[in-house]
Amino acid sequence: MSPSPAEELRAFLHSALRLLVLIALAGLVAAVFPQYAHHLLLIVGASLVVVGLGPLLAYQQLRHWRQVQGVLCRMEECETREQPGRHALRYFYPEIEYEYEIDGKRHRGTRVALERQGIWVREVDHWGSPTPAAERWWLKLQAGDTLQVYVDPDDVRSALIVTKPNRDRRAQHVATLVAGVLFILIWGAFLALGLTPLITTP
Repeated sequence: MSPSPAEELRAFLHSALRLLVLIALAGLVAAVFPQYAHHLLLIVGASLVVVGLGPLLAYQQLRHWRQVQGVLCRMEECETREQPGRHALRYFYPEIEYEYEIDGKRHRGTRVALERQGIWVREVDHWGSPTPAAERWWLKLQAGDTLQVYVDPDDVRSALIVTKPNRDRRAQHVATLVAGVLFILIWGAFLALGLTPLITTP
């Protein structure tokens, strides 16, 4: 079954809370043991690597999922808005219900992708131009169409139909990973050059 928006929000908040707790603990360590304050770079860097690399590895695992033919039962286009700045951004995404058969037993799925944001399509691109309708690939689908369904080999009730994130979502994960690696490299440079006293002196 597809996770509901509320479940996805709870999962996001849980991940964000864990990261905040980790950073808070690092800050506490820095306050109590200032001689180790430079290791905050390592802690933050490692946290960003985990946050960025985790989803990328999860997408790689989808290559091992079993591929079967499914049938589209229902498709509905939905939209959501996010407001990172002054102006709310409008995104489109599909809600799809499909059936597939494994070992003679039929199953019904509603999960489209690993992450809901991984299939969002912006109303306008980064330059403010309308996004081509062709990007919303689901508009061509009709009930009864054949779909390629990817099924979890460890749980045949878990399936999806999109195994790759969109460009924006992938870029977010890669940027987070790269930022983490840079933090770790800076931490290593401080150690190698003996500059740690400059950032640990109260």
